[in-house]
Parts: sequence; structure tokens; C-alpha cells
Amino acid sequence: MIKLLVKNRLLGFFSAILRKSEGKKKRIVLFSVLLAVAGVSLLASALSFSVTLGSVLISAGVSWLYFSIIIVAEFSILFFLSIFETKSELFDCKDNDLLLSMPIKASALLVSRLTVVLLLNYIAEAVILLPAAFVYAFISLDVVGTVGFVIVSLTIPLLATALASGVGYLVAIIMKKTGGSSLVSVIASLLFLVAYFAGYTSLMNGIEGFLLNFDPETVEGSMPVLEFIGRSASFDLIPFLTVVLVSCSLSVVACLVMSSKYVNVIGMNVGRSSVKYEARESRQKKPYVALTKKELAKFFSSATYMLNGGLGFILLVVA
Repeated sequence: MIKLLVKNRLLGFFSAILRKSEGKKKRIVLFSVLLAVAGVSLLASALSFSVTLGSVLISAGVSWLYFSIIIVAEFSILFFLSIFETKSELFDCKDNDLLLSMPIKASALLVSRLTVVLLLNYIAEAVILLPAAFVYAFISLDVVGTVGFVIVSLTIPLLATALASGVGYLVAIIMKKTGGSSLVSVIASLLFLVAYFAGYTSLMNGIEGFLLNFDPETVEGSMPVLEFIGRSASFDLIPFLTVVLVSCSLSVVACLVMSSKYVNVIGMNVGRSSVKYEARESRQKKPYVALTKKELAKFFSSATYMLNGGLGFILLVVA
């Protein structure tokens, strides 16, 4: 059942592209070219970042710091991507009512959707991990360190997905308590974005300042958390087991916690009474006024629409 649900969700991502037979091949080609260009651009950026970082840290003999910075960057990016993906994939799917009416266990439904998010995270992580692992292997010629770095990195999507699912779960509960208000969802999302970008900017500025004043003789012991994470990728037993076990155990805990209340959260629209019809006098409006009113109603009724349209406008004004 889980395999079937995962397959169904993956096919749903491409349904818009393959929906019509007319022009199907052209759309597939254009979509493939777009993905290829985006993938090459992201790989080039990740490779440039890894070369800049590795040429300083690996050559200075502090590979653990190289590992830790790459792992933190992986987690930050995957967590950001997972926040909105888990909310839409786990709680806002349009087929929730249909699936809830079938003899499907809530745990199977939850695991299948988490699997889809996890697969997308692994694809995104590959863009960062492959260049970083290649740069380390090329500079250090350390096979063991490369393997350890890859193994630890493969557990990071588990941790990012688990924490992002928890945040999405809390947002879904808030939406349920407030009657599904789109404005509440937008405000919560904006608050998260502000907090995330503030923290991420502070982290990147700290890393940049550290590299400009880098001293290999004093770096040991100056950043115990980053050192612990970096040592895990070097196969140090305690850090390695801690990072792997924490990532795996948190993903299991997230599944167990959400499974107990998952049906209640995603089924908040099931059985809700429809809006009572009230006869009202219809007044003719000018086409411009009618269309503007219609678009505004659509804008304020959809949290996704408000974020994609409104946030872009705000950022444009700020820029």
C-alpha cells in the first residue's frame, strides 16, 4: 500500500506536464532542459563554494571544520525547502478526503507522504553533497573520510524532514484551531521566513568572518558543536553514532507522534457543513471592477497565492 501511495504522489508531480496529449513531447523536452540548466547551475555554485572552503580548511588539516560547515549548510537548505513541502504534501493535499474514506491506515498514508518529501530532499542534497565529497576526495585523497562524510550526510535529510514535519504539524494545528484562515497561515509563514533568514544570514556572516581570520593553531576546541559534527564524518565513534542515531530516532519519533493525530488534522474539513445559500440581489458591475474583485477574493482566500504573489511584491519594493 505504501509503495502504491508513493507512486501515486510521484506521478502527481508530473501530471500537469503530461496532462494533455497535444504538445506533450515539446513540454517534456522543455521541462528536461529547464531541469538540466537549473541542476548544472546549482552544481556549479556548490562546487565553487566547496573549492573555496576546501582549499583553506582541508589544506590546513582541519577537515572536520570543512565537514561541519557543509553538513550545516545541507541541513539549513533542506530544512527550509521541507517546511513548505511538508505542509503542502502532508496536510494540504486535495485528495485527503478521498483517501480518508478508503480503508487505508493513517500510518501508511503518513509514511508514504513523508517518503515523497524525503526523496525530494535527497535529490536536493545530491546537488550539495556530490561536489563537496569530490572536492574533499581530490584534495585529501582520504577514502575513509570521504565515505564517512557521505554516510553522515545521508542522514541529514532524515533530520531535516523530521523537524520540518514537526513545524508543519504545528502550523496545521494552528490552522485547524483558527478555522483554516489563510491570513493566519501567511503570518505564520512570514514569521518563520524572517526568523530563518535572520539566523541563516548570521550563520553565513559568522563563517565568512571566521575564514577571513582563520588560524589553524587556535581553531581546535574553539567551536565544540561544529567540531563534534565534523568529527562524526571522520568516523570518530561517539560523534558518528550520536549524529546517526539522533537523525534516525527523531524521524521515527516524528512519525509516531504525527500518526496518533494525523487523521484529526488532515480531516478537519471532512463533514464540515457547506455554506448556507442566501438569495441576494445581483448588481451589474463594470468588467474591470468585477474582475478585480474576483482576483482579490481569490488572492485573500489562498495562503499559497498570497505568499507567492504578495511576498514577491513586498521584496520588490524593498529591493
